Amino acid sequence: MKRFRSPLRKFIAVLAFVSLASLISTAGAFPPPPRPDPEDWLAGMLWRIHGELNLNSEQDSLWKLAEDDTRQMLKSHRERFETARSDIESTLSDANGNLHTLFDKLDADKSNSEARMKQNRKLWLSFYDSLDAAQKKTVNAQLLAELDKMGPVDGKCRYTPGKAEGAPLPLK
Repeated sequence: MKRFRSPLRKFIAVLAFVSLASLISTAGAFPPPPRPDPEDWLAGMLWRIHGELNLNSEQDSLWKLAEDDTRQMLKSHRERFETARSDIESTLSDANGNLHTLFDKLDADKSNSEARMKQNRKLWLSFYDSLDAAQKKTVNAQLLAELDKMGPVDGKCRYTPGKAEGAPLPLK
């Protein structure tokens, strides 16, 4: 039983195998796609809600205040994370680095971050309190849809992927 009838077919089969092998071996050399920026995710989620609410001027000003504060908070979180990472690296690379001081600083940063998040939450809750019943129903439905996208929590306190799109907003 002759598998390849001509040297040309054998050459093409070898060439296909080599190209497939090189493609598979270089697939790991490329970096993974970038993770979505939390600010972009937040903006998308907020504008899906914003378009449905038909806000009055007072509600819109509270929305803008809370949204701007959230963007600033995310930016400061990112900066704080980068600073903490460089502090950790410098402390661990230093032979005389003091871990007690490092962890005291990280704990202080964590408590400051939690206080900042509570301030931001108060802004969003003041916006939520200004909404009427129909608007609150729309916001609650969107938040449930976002929660549904996350999926259930696994045994290691991580979210497993939920539905790809979540439930759509209710019709008016």
